[in-house]
Amino acid sequence: MMSSLMVAGLAAAAPLIALGTERWPGLAPCALCLWQRWPYWVAATLAVAAAFLPERLRPWLLRAAGVAVLVSGAIAVLHVGVEQGWWPSPLPACQAPSIAPGASGSQRWLSTLDSLDSLDFAVLVPGHGPVLHDHAGIAQTRDYLRWLRDGLQGAARRGLDMPEVLQLPVPERFRQLAVLNTEYERSVTHLYPAYELDTLPTIPRSKPK
Repeated sequence: MMSSLMVAGLAAAAPLIALGTERWPGLAPCALCLWQRWPYWVAATLAVAAAFLPERLRPWLLRAAGVAVLVSGAIAVLHVGVEQGWWPSPLPACQAPSIAPGASGSQRWLSTLDSLDSLDFAVLVPGHGPVLHDHAGIAQTRDYLRWLRDGLQGAARRGLDMPEVLQLPVPERFRQLAVLNTEYERSVTHLYPAYELDTLPTIPRSKPK
């Protein structure tokens, strides 16, 4: 019985911690974050049932609880892939725009931010991070994208390769941004080749003699 209750406590701990970070730091969960919580609640319920139902059912209920935890782990893998840009989110509510490959990607982002900034909203719920009640988050993202655009253009003119660009210092005002390192690496990987093509001279292909 005690082992089943321990399993129930551990299974419930993950969504309870997530709820705590949502309420006190004010981190807004995306749709996939919410999906990840449900299998943990199912696992906790099954484990509690295993503690009080006949002992012959206990192994099966605990195995089912383990399967529920694995389902949450599978959703977590899907979630990481969405955040890394490896595949799109299956949930419309979690399909945040990303910087598309090519030098025009950042400009499309800036145009989208201008459109958002023109709206008179009371609450802004980003894909991740705290809920905002003003336009400060839009201004911060615009500032980052402009710095990124100008920095990549300057690096291409200097002839830097991609590993050198990834080692460039990030301004202090951006170092507290969530997932900065991952987002910067992804942005450079997607955008920098296009800036190189736009900046560096093209060597004409020689004709065979």
